[in-house]
Amino acid sequence: MENTRHRKLLPKNFSKLYSRLLFSYTVVLLIPLVVLIYFYSSRFMKRFYTEIYNTVDSELIQFGTQMDNEWNSMQSITDHLTMTGVTSQAANAAGPLELKPVITALSNYRSANPFLTDIVLVMKDQPYVTTCFTTAEREYYFNQLVTPANTGTSKNVLTDLIDSTRPCCLPSQPLTNRSLNTTTENTLIFSFPVFSDYQKLVGTVMFFVSEHSVQNFKSPRLISYQSQLYIMDQTNSVIMSLGPSPEAIHENKGQYIVRSWHSPENNWSYLAYLPNRQDTFAQVSSITWEFIFSIIIALLLACLVIYTLSRLNYAPIRNLLKKSRQLLPSSSYGPDELDSISYALDYLADQNNELSSKLSGSLNAVRNERLFRLLSGRYDSRQDFNLDCSELDLYLPKGSYCAAIMLLHHTDPNIDRIAKDIQKHSSIPYIYYCIHSLHPEQIIFLVTLTDSQQSPNLCFEDLRMFLAKKYQIASTIGIGTATEQTDCIMQSYMEAASALDYRFVKGNGTVIQFQEITDFSQSSAVYPLEEFTVLKNALFTQNRPAIHTSIQNIILFMEQNPLPLYLARSICFDLVRLVKKQYNTEAFNTSVLELSNMETAQEITDMLKSWSQKLQELPSEKKRSSIAEILAYLDQYVLSPDFSVYEASEHFHMTLPAFSKYFKESTGKNVMDYTIQSRIQKARELLTHTNLPLKDISEQVGYYNVSSFTRRFKLNQGCTPGEYRKSAARSQNSSLS
Repeated sequence: MENTRHRKLLPKNFSKLYSRLLFSYTVVLLIPLVVLIYFYSSRFMKRFYTEIYNTVDSELIQFGTQMDNEWNSMQSITDHLTMTGVTSQAANAAGPLELKPVITALSNYRSANPFLTDIVLVMKDQPYVTTCFTTAEREYYFNQLVTPANTGTSKNVLTDLIDSTRPCCLPSQPLTNRSLNTTTENTLIFSFPVFSDYQKLVGTVMFFVSEHSVQNFKSPRLISYQSQLYIMDQTNSVIMSLGPSPEAIHENKGQYIVRSWHSPENNWSYLAYLPNRQDTFAQVSSITWEFIFSIIIALLLACLVIYTLSRLNYAPIRNLLKKSRQLLPSSSYGPDELDSISYALDYLADQNNELSSKLSGSLNAVRNERLFRLLSGRYDSRQDFNLDCSELDLYLPKGSYCAAIMLLHHTDPNIDRIAKDIQKHSSIPYIYYCIHSLHPEQIIFLVTLTDSQQSPNLCFEDLRMFLAKKYQIASTIGIGTATEQTDCIMQSYMEAASALDYRFVKGNGTVIQFQEITDFSQSSAVYPLEEFTVLKNALFTQNRPAIHTSIQNIILFMEQNPLPLYLARSICFDLVRLVKKQYNTEAFNTSVLELSNMETAQEITDMLKSWSQKLQELPSEKKRSSIAEILAYLDQYVLSPDFSVYEASEHFHMTLPAFSKYFKESTGKNVMDYTIQSRIQKARELLTHTNLPLKDISEQVGYYNVSSFTRRFKLNQGCTPGEYRKSAARSQNSSLS
């Protein structure tokens, strides 16, 4: 019945969910395509037009430069005619026959410059006009030989050119020059005045230039772009147009693109009109539209593929919906599939977070306990600590060690989070922290130093500034001296506590090293070296009465001499450390926090008296536990995540090295190898005979996280737990078949 109801609901929800997914995928696909179209069409067209504009501008400058050069050439010819006396000869000629040398000179200049059609020399007081080919009377020449198409106005214009005192140009117009031929063509007439030595106008040199000669300056690029050129003088009057009339272009100016260049030589302007609908632009627009249509077709095809694949990929969502509804009551179903699945995942996430929080708290507690044991001097060597912490990501590399205490002047409820941030921010590669319930306002740091980091005060100053900047919490840090022996880390911790007490002298908000205290102290008290020598000899001979007497002498020395607090702590630590090597009992596990919190030397002396009394009450010998008892203890606790080889050695009143040595001599196995083998064997049974997830299995065999369990299992078995489970399942199926 439930399955039938699901089948009725699925088509409606399928359509709603599918349409939403298809629309979102299409939008995501459309965004890059729109951007691509924009960059290709608009930016490409813009760059293409810019390239054409730059080309036209360059060609227009070249065209104007050539016209300027011809202008300068005509001015040079005029000057040369004056300098060589040709103009004087023409002005003084008595008749046409005397003008033959002038004709020859003008003809030579024309031959040297193909740009010029004809050169005419008109002298003001001379009735004759001299050209490159002939001479004629002035009136006859302008009325008969040279015939403008628009008669009635051109004669006056030509007369104005003759009387002009500055170079000028007559706009291009149809002109028939019978002295050359009988054809009519558009011609430009340039006039340059000729002055006497006294700057008196004596004549004019006129240059006839056909429009065809000017068109030869038009480059192939400008021709290919179908550009129309216009030359305008200083008054913006059109001198020559190589294309439609300006009136026609003005009427259709929206269809043209205008480029211009202004000549600094003669203040002429050169304009190029490019048709906006020419073939080149039309081809680019056509290519652009083809690209856009191709993109649209590709988009439609992509939408079709998305549609098909979405239908195929919807099956897992349907399966997830079925499983999620098995977890949730019917009242908790969502309005569609994704909401129902989301509700189920939220439910699982809440369960997982609750479990992870418990495991994380337990893991932090175990890590802190191991570090606290190291600070207390309960690990005799670095190897013992690394062995006991092989699954906790705690590792002491080679180097020296020192302890530090950070005192927070403002209480923060989440001090563990602060400690983790400080540890991440630190520039020291190996820095561990330990938070103890007896000091909620303190964070204890264990720092492993390399040779280049023997002075960590700068690093801790950086951490103090980081704490003040991020959390606005003031702090004071005390740092002990570095040591290379793990059983002396306790002394470094006590020195850090003494350095922290020095804040009442140096002030809060500072980083204090223990060396500052020893430099400041001027006490005359000396260390009881002689008493400690006697104690070492008694411990070596295992003479218990002598040991007790030596301890009493050291305590008496402390009572009779006024000792600084840090020195009293150091003597106490050395005494306990020496005796502990001889006896392994909880009576010697003096709390490092208890010792560091004592504020007077007298308190430390009283504690030593009590400790000495307990030492006297110890039995002379303890019977060593049998290996069967040790194996039974290990089998009982080895699968617990809190299991520690150190705790096992303490349980049997042995040091960790002695415990490991005794276990190996009795069983032929290393105690850690035995522990790992027991856990892996249990994991193999759970993987083979249960369907528990790897997370649950890792917890049941003594590992806090799946990654540590997987790494250890692969090192031991050569495959991951998942691969082992699949292999075991295949073996069982083959045996059944």
